[in-house]
Parts: sequence; C-alpha cells; structure tokens
Amino acid sequence: MLNEKGITTLEILLVIGIIVLIGAATVGSYSSFLTRNASATITWDVTDALRRARVQAMSGRFDTDWGVHFEADSYVLFQGSTYSASEPSNEDFELPAGYSIDSISLNGGGSNIIFNQVDGDTEEYGSVTVVSTEGGNSKVISVNAAGTINKP
Repeated sequence: MLNEKGITTLEILLVIGIIVLIGAATVGSYSSFLTRNASATITWDVTDALRRARVQAMSGRFDTDWGVHFEADSYVLFQGSTYSASEPSNEDFELPAGYSIDSISLNGGGSNIIFNQVDGDTEEYGSVTVVSTEGGNSKVISVNAAGTINKP
C-alpha cells in the first residue's frame, strides 16, 4: 500500500466551481448595490438644488425668487421668477447616462419650481421622478405648497 498525498483533479475542479459560484453571486449583488447607490446620489443632487433654490429665495439673495427648471436629462438652478435658458447666472446640471427625469407633475403644469422670497413657499408644488433606465429604479421627489422638499 502506497500512502500518497496530494489533491486530485476532481478536487481542484470542485474548488474552482465553488469559487466561480460565489464570485458570480457577489458580482450580481455588487452591481445591484451600485445602481441603488447611484440612484440615491442623483436623487440627493436634485434635492440639493431644490433646497439651495429655497434657501437663496428665503435669504433674499439678489432680492429675487429662485427656482429649479427640469428637463428630461438635466435640471437648472436659476434666479428670478421666470426661467431663461440664456441667463448666464444659471447653474446647469446634467444627469449621468442611464438616468432621466421621467415625470414632472407640478401644480399648474410646467417644469419649474419657483420659491418665493422670504417665506420660501411655492405655487408650483408637486413631484419630480428620477428614473434609472438601466435598473428601472425610480425615486420621487416632492415639494409641497409651503416649499418643504421630501425625498424617498
């Protein structure tokens, strides 16, 4: 009887198979995590622009109203009671590839949320939905008439 030590080809293939299965499960979970994280970050960015507009209006910066204009693939922080695309003071923000503003549902229609000076309320209250075209994740950001901004 020979007492040989070592590993067989079958044992090596079994270990490699287990490693591949664990790796595939990990990559899938990680990819899903990245998509959810990116959606949350983009939602925070849009919410931040809304909050900045409200704070600017309430503080009376430049003695004017402030607002955010929404388009399918971007949003713009602007000063004044109306949006003008050619205004040099506008702050433009592009959504990353794979994300869009799917629906803009505001009181009175339109695509602008304008915050009034001093009290920060708005007549253009409603919701804006940010959607991931890749993962189908959607986040709804809502603004009430008092100017309070709620995000998921």
